[in-house]
This record gives sequence, structure tokens and C-alpha cells, in this order.
Amino acid sequence: MKGCNRELQGTTRNVDRYLKFLQIGVVNVQRAARALETRRGELRLTQQQLADAAGVDVKTVGSLEKRGRWPIARTRAALERAVGWPPGELKRIADEEPTPPAISEATQQMLRDDVGDEIASVLIAHAEHLSSGRTPPAGAAEGRPEGSGGTGRRSAG
Repeated sequence: MKGCNRELQGTTRNVDRYLKFLQIGVVNVQRAARALETRRGELRLTQQQLADAAGVDVKTVGSLEKRGRWPIARTRAALERAVGWPPGELKRIADEEPTPPAISEATQQMLRDDVGDEIASVLIAHAEHLSSGRTPPAGAAEGRPEGSGGTGRRSAG
């Protein structure tokens, strides 16, 4: 009977984990995963480098980013620290209501056509951060490609 009790306790723990996952929601986990992947890109970190900085296995990073597998709280905290986010940021992102983009898709495409993908990406990221009431990502000011000038204007000719 003792073995049966242990098995039941293990099953109960698994059910609790799945219920927590369902409360968060698959779409919300994907939103948090995309945000982490974006932040990792801003920091120019590979999955392996992020995993090393957080003290987790690289499979954990990949499972979150590519498959939307929600890590336990301790692992989320380690990932948040490694990318310079405050505690609970992944959960906050997962829980927030989606907002429409600061710049429409059509406008984003026109911007890419006018100034190129690299500069447009930096400008779009700034616009999205500003529209959300959050400060632009750390180091975003350095994201301007060398030789792009400081005026944001293209030279005639």
C-alpha cells in the first residue's frame, strides 16, 4: 500500500504541474519564449552561452524557446538573471495581454525598404518598447550600425 501512496503522490504533483501550465496558457508561454529569445539576440548570446550564464542545461533554453516548455520557477529566475531582467519578468510577460504593434506591418515593411533591415529592426524595437511604456532594451543605442551617421537621414546621391 505504501508504494501505491507514493505513486499517487507523484501523479498528484504531475497533475498540479499540468494545471499550472494550463493556467498560464500555451500562447502566453510562447510570448514569453519569444521575448527571451529576442532578449538573448539583443545580448548577442547563443543558447549555450545563455545556458552557461544561467547555470542550466542548453536543452532547457531550447525547450522553452522552440517548444514552449515552461520551466520551473527556479530555472526561470536563473534565466531572468542571466539576461538582466527583474525576477518574475517571464511570468509577467506570459500573463500580460497582447498589445497591437506600435508600427503596423505595412509601415514596418516600408521602413525596411527605406533604411534596410538592420536599422529598421532597431527602430521598430524602440517603438515597441516605447509604446509598451517600458524603456528600450539595454544597449539598443549601440545597435546602430557603424557608418550609419547619427542623423537618421540618408545622404542624397
